[in-house]
Amino acid sequence: MMPIRHTVMAAVVAMGLAAARSAPAADPPKNDDLIKQLGGEGTPAAKSATEFEAAYAQVLPQLLEKPQGDDSALQRIAFRASRPGAETERAALSKALVAKLTVDASTPVKVLLLRHLQRIGGDEAVPAIAALLADKDAQVRECARRALSNIPTKSAADAIRGAIDKADDPAWHGALIGALAYRRDPADAPLFARAAARTDDAVRIPAMIALARTGDASALSVLTANRETGSDAAKAVANEACLMLADRLVTLDHRPDAAKIYREYLDAPQQQPRYRCAAIIGLGTAGSEEDIARILGLITDPDVQARGAALSVLVHRRDPGTADHVLAKLAKADTAAKPWLLRALVDLGDKRAGAALLKAVEDEDQTVRIAALTGLARAGDASAVPALLKSAAAKGEEQVAARNTLEVLAGKGVDDALVQHIADAPAVPQRVEAIRALGTRRTPEAVGPLFAATTDAEGSVRSEAFRSLGLIAPFNELPRALALLVNAKEDADRDNAAKAAVAIARKNDDIDARSAPVLAQLAKTEGPARYTLLAVAGQLGGERALAAIRDAVKSDDAKTHEAGVRALTNWPDAAPMQDLLTLAKTEPNNTLAILSLRAYVRLIGMPSKRKPEETVKLYQGAMEIAKRPDEKKMVLGGLGEVKHRTSLEAVAPFLSEDGLQGEACAAAIRIARDVWERNKDLAKFTMTKVLEVSKSDSQKRGAKEILDKIDPPGHVGAE
Repeated sequence: MMPIRHTVMAAVVAMGLAAARSAPAADPPKNDDLIKQLGGEGTPAAKSATEFEAAYAQVLPQLLEKPQGDDSALQRIAFRASRPGAETERAALSKALVAKLTVDASTPVKVLLLRHLQRIGGDEAVPAIAALLADKDAQVRECARRALSNIPTKSAADAIRGAIDKADDPAWHGALIGALAYRRDPADAPLFARAAARTDDAVRIPAMIALARTGDASALSVLTANRETGSDAAKAVANEACLMLADRLVTLDHRPDAAKIYREYLDAPQQQPRYRCAAIIGLGTAGSEEDIARILGLITDPDVQARGAALSVLVHRRDPGTADHVLAKLAKADTAAKPWLLRALVDLGDKRAGAALLKAVEDEDQTVRIAALTGLARAGDASAVPALLKSAAAKGEEQVAARNTLEVLAGKGVDDALVQHIADAPAVPQRVEAIRALGTRRTPEAVGPLFAATTDAEGSVRSEAFRSLGLIAPFNELPRALALLVNAKEDADRDNAAKAAVAIARKNDDIDARSAPVLAQLAKTEGPARYTLLAVAGQLGGERALAAIRDAVKSDDAKTHEAGVRALTNWPDAAPMQDLLTLAKTEPNNTLAILSLRAYVRLIGMPSKRKPEETVKLYQGAMEIAKRPDEKKMVLGGLGEVKHRTSLEAVAPFLSEDGLQGEACAAAIRIARDVWERNKDLAKFTMTKVLEVSKSDSQKRGAKEILDKIDPPGHVGAE
């Protein structure tokens, strides 16, 4: 019987709630507001377990109206109730959910409730959930099984055990064993051992896995017995379970027992490679020094997977004694074993690795040399620079490996050593590689030596120096680069200096500022250098540079005029479009006229705020000027990128023109893929024409795909 003081208190609470409901100024919150409060948005009025349970009961009907829809609101409430320190709310919500978990509830409602009870349920929910293990609906049974496996109470485990005892269906029996195994309770190991002796795989297989996850060394006899009987699938699982059990024994600090299992799998030649690799890795943790010595020997094993597993074990040990053994083996190893031993030495982090790698760089076998060059990226220092430069001057994969290592080689003095080799390397190719490496490493201290190298007697040295300067020289070095351009005696040096100047100038985001030094030099330069400076200005952009180039185009001097036109054709934005169109129409030099038209078409295709119809008109104007098929094809390619009806209309006439059919068909297909839904008649006409004239099977397939979208096969009205 309830104590009198409790009865009185309950009455007072009930009266208070009733008064609150009847008071006009204190209407209860609407369900939407209450749902938000219970989900953590604000503070709910409920305080006690009874009040919370009533609040949850009030909102649940609304939340369960569409059980297969969005349940994010209920999910927020469940997350809120299951937070640490909120046991009152958790239990109240769980009871409210259980109250809705009736036998006559629909399957979607049961599934939804069980999913949330899986997260927040406790002892109060177990009886109702356990009852659903016998539900007629398989989905409900499965959700109940999952819920019980996740509820961390003894009663939930007992419910699963009881269901296992009653299970007649092998598949369901096995599923329940999986649910119990999920809890990882060692006390269940005997139950799993009995089930593992069953003959039906549906029970036997999950029982073996469960036993491996919960048993001790005594479970091994059950598992090993299963390796020799039953189906191939069961035998395979028995092997997996033995190794899983060994892993568990390691965590229980029963290492000798675990090592015994691992050794068996390592020594059994008939075992699959994955079992052998697992045994190698396991012995690396649980084995003795003798086992480690054996693993060291496996670095040269014919099986690549075994070598990788052995390497993984040795690396994790980081034992100096292991490095001694690796070095001893390396001295006598054959070509096939050396790369693996070198890798092991590097991974061990032994300080002697660098010297061993440098020796291996001179090996007769390329595979060994490449392994050594790659290893130096991690274990090398400045002393490796000469050897790396020599290999970088070679060819093929060896060159790639050496260059990659030079790019990332760390350590004090590496950059200094590379700078030193610009002048002191024993051969020109090695000097070139030193310059190249300084550029890829972005070494700012190399700017001065690189400028000096641009006047070297060797052309290959000068060329690489200009390239590296473009990578690392700051903008304030632009005048110095321009001086090299102006003073160059050979065309190749002048062109290389121009490339470097462009790269250096582009490091300044201010377009007019970056072209200012170029224009200043242009104003006082004549001859070939002036023509090259115009080309540089043409790649930088800006109003001042464009004005200077327009003046050059107007020049009566043929070479200056040509340099100006060529500069316009390389312009980085759409500013000179009208200039180029005029040149394409009026330029007497046919080559320059063609270049101008090509540049004009290129600029049309640049991103702009024009309407698609306007862009199509520009392309059509270019097509009227174009005389050669190459330029017409270029225009058709541009039209193919304008996804608009007018573009498809512009392309259609060229589907029948000899020499342009391929490009016209390709452009039409690209456009039609985007516009067919809004222009079905036009798309159907053009795609039908493509099928008629195209000689490309892929184009015909593309056209057919679009036609099938317009008139799906079997659709009423389709031909």
